[in-house]
Amino acid sequence: MTDWSALETAYGTAEGVPGLLAAAATGGDAAWNDVWSHLCHQGTVYTASFAALPELARLAEEAPPASFSQPLYLAAMIVASDDRSDEAEDVDVRRDYAAELSRMSALAERNLALATDLQDVAYAAHCVAALEGIPVWADELDRLGNGETDVECPSCDEGFVADLDEATPVDPSELDEGSARVHRLLAGHPDAAAAFLRFAGTVACPRCGTRFSVPAALT
Repeated sequence: MTDWSALETAYGTAEGVPGLLAAAATGGDAAWNDVWSHLCHQGTVYTASFAALPELARLAEEAPPASFSQPLYLAAMIVASDDRSDEAEDVDVRRDYAAELSRMSALAERNLALATDLQDVAYAAHCVAALEGIPVWADELDRLGNGETDVECPSCDEGFVADLDEATPVDPSELDEGSARVHRLLAGHPDAAAAFLRFAGTVACPRCGTRFSVPAALT
């Protein structure tokens, strides 16, 4: 049994977390907002955040298939976060919760097939990338649906918003292992797959003209 009183959330003791999760299971967005606020407050995660992963996995498995799953996405953001409280620094989440992450990754991939518009696809694919820990995309793939992203030129340090519609797409054969995995995930969504190749491609700096890799500028 989890000793929630020994764990912490954004607001102190985690004793109330089981009640928050139970309320969210039958409640709507407001109830889930409470859970997010306690367990992933502005992207920061806590000891209770990791302890909640088994219950989030259970809730995700019991929920009807959908392109967006609150428990699944929250779990993904907890796992992907590198902003941890001091008490949570030493948690090896991928070792300690390997079984839950494997189950949730399979669910996230299933849900991706149900997504329709580009934004839904972006969030669903981001969920998979975060749960699997795919470099760069575990943090950035949700931007796929935005059509633009913030980058910094490696030559002159100019920061600017890159229009991904104007990016030069990368050849699929040149994708690294993680990016190739994302591209395969998007195979059933041709528009998203094409958008991803631009996201993983190159842009030119408006100040110095240097052309550089978008993913490299995001790391």
